[in-house]
Amino acid sequence: MKRADIPDDHVVALARRWQLDGGAGAWSTLVDEGVPAKLATAKIEHLTTCGLLDYGVSVKLPWPGPKAAHRGLLTAANLYWRPTSHPELGPVESAFCDRLAKERRKQGLTVRELRDRSGVGLNTISKLERKLSRPSLRHCALLAEALGYTLPDFLVATVDDSPSSPRR
Repeated sequence: MKRADIPDDHVVALARRWQLDGGAGAWSTLVDEGVPAKLATAKIEHLTTCGLLDYGVSVKLPWPGPKAAHRGLLTAANLYWRPTSHPELGPVESAFCDRLAKERRKQGLTVRELRDRSGVGLNTISKLERKLSRPSLRHCALLAEALGYTLPDFLVATVDDSPSSPRR
């Protein structure tokens, strides 16, 4: 079994269920389902890094201190994971985020290359493409320009879902 074999949405659903109902957390449930403890930890850490889960310290157990992770004291016993709260994107915002990722890939650009062209932060671009952040007008304009479009042309093509030739 590999980390990719565990569906992301399943782990997020487990964390959401714990957040709403209490009971066993995502890590405990995964282990109960037969996932090895190290793999369950790796999956949850991966989803935390991707921004799909956030973590906090259980109020039932004392906080072991900020350097606890390095000493191996932060374990599933005193941490809990919860789904991150993401903004509800409107249809235009959602379409913009989809188009951003599609157009970047179509032009053969990496996120780093788009960052260098646009001046928009790497994490911001990544979060926009995964719809984890609401795009600001400033970021929309910078990213559209970096992809060779004017903002109006990029937005019209986004909303209409019709092809538009990049400005050269």
